[in-house]
Amino acid sequence: MLVGTLGAVALFYLLLIHAPPFRAAVWAGIVGVWRLLRGLVLGWAVGLLPHPAVEAILAGPAAMLAWRFIGRPLFWACPVALVLWLCGIHPVIVLGVTAACSCSSPPPSTPASAA
Repeated sequence: MLVGTLGAVALFYLLLIHAPPFRAAVWAGIVGVWRLLRGLVLGWAVGLLPHPAVEAILAGPAAMLAWRFIGRPLFWACPVALVLWLCGIHPVIVLGVTAACSCSSPPPSTPASAA
């Protein structure tokens, strides 16, 4: 089994290096898969976001609260977690630091009330 798999991979790379038509076919397949995935992932979102009901939900108070208390803290905490994880820090410590970063964001500024 291993020998057959190794042979197939070796033949694939040999054709990829030395056969321009094969290389072009592989590239066309990669481009086709990319266009399909991009259409599936981004196409529906672009068509759905301008819908009036979706715009009303995203402008509502629930979405604003979710962005303020979940989205914005995670936006700043996730890069910290990624750097710690890439440095090889233990996952429990990474989660703890990420939670601390996401909870320590300053409250949004509010205008002073006129008394």
